[in-house]
Amino acid sequence: MTEDNTKIDRSFHIHADVVQNSNFGTGDNGQQQNMSRDASASMLSTPSIDERQKLVVLLNKVEQFWIDGLLKQSIHQALWIELGKQLEQDKLYQPLSSTYQLPNKDPEPLPANKKVSELFVQHQRLLVILGEPGAGKTMTLLDLAKDLLQQAKQDDSQPIPVIFNLSSWSTGKYTELKPWLIAEFKQKYAVSNELSRDWLDKDKQRVLPLLDGLDEVDARFRDSCVAAINEFMCDYQNTGMVVCCRIKEYEALSTYLQFQCAVALQALTQEQIQAYLTQAGNSLAGLKWLLENDAESRALACSPLMLGVMSLTYADVPADTVQQPLGYGLQERQYQLFEQYVEKALVRKGELLTYPKQYVKDKLSWLGFQMQQHGQSVFMLENLQRSWLSNAQKWVY
Repeated sequence: MTEDNTKIDRSFHIHADVVQNSNFGTGDNGQQQNMSRDASASMLSTPSIDERQKLVVLLNKVEQFWIDGLLKQSIHQALWIELGKQLEQDKLYQPLSSTYQLPNKDPEPLPANKKVSELFVQHQRLLVILGEPGAGKTMTLLDLAKDLLQQAKQDDSQPIPVIFNLSSWSTGKYTELKPWLIAEFKQKYAVSNELSRDWLDKDKQRVLPLLDGLDEVDARFRDSCVAAINEFMCDYQNTGMVVCCRIKEYEALSTYLQFQCAVALQALTQEQIQAYLTQAGNSLAGLKWLLENDAESRALACSPLMLGVMSLTYADVPADTVQQPLGYGLQERQYQLFEQYVEKALVRKGELLTYPKQYVKDKLSWLGFQMQQHGQSVFMLENLQRSWLSNAQKWVY
């Protein structure tokens, strides 16, 4: 499954079936109008009717899988919490810095109402989204994709935003981005090599690549991936690009992305968490008690992803039934939390389970390990290959 958990204003969602009010933190569509006035992408020619029909098919695939299938399902009956954000311009490669001594730029906190879509347009549509694990990078990317898809529906000259996960770069097979994008188009979106090559032509640029999971690239190939992205963008600047990465892995790179803007998502504050719990009411009374009485759990809840997992785990659990967690430290708390979360998820399945719980856990663990080994972050049945099996399993197969 994807790692990170929102309107585009760098907010995040918490999936909570138990929440009654889902209107907290909604925004307007003004940024879409601003983006439609952006001239950089409209410099390219408008596609023909035949080409547009094929692009619409691609648009629908992106929308159905990523927006309807993932984003909208994640925010069903959700509360919105607007995350803090700050510019990290020192996290960008500046070519002139090798010739001239440029002043360091300190992180710059942004106003709470500053939209990620605004940053995208203001900085030549070249944006890096950074954050700690579980900070909401992927969902921020998908929210941006949602608005860009709407823009493409309204204006035929606008490129189609397409989400790619960089984890498959870990095969070490590629040194250039374009061949990798063509291969991903075929495998993930069933687009022929000829058609995707045409869409990626520098004189057409029909798609806008949104690249998630730079940190999921094997460390041995991460620098070459960044170099390939920078090289690609030299000829592919009109439509733009967005890249998401964990901040620790990004800072370890030998060179940064040659983009125009780097923005870091901030952890939740205790005030934001308290406001969320108050909004949820009695449905999260158990979680409220836990956070009031356990410092490690309280620190863990500063991650949007972890607060979301906590909300599902402690949904409708009375405060007087919650026990003080055993052990100490954030890692121990996180381990216990996921154990409880998986157990509750299996209980919800009830009679739908065909196999014993432990068997299901074991097989899911094996599947997750194999996906990691083969550079995959989204499970697709057609990617389950015989090569994943051990020698004994191959014999049985």
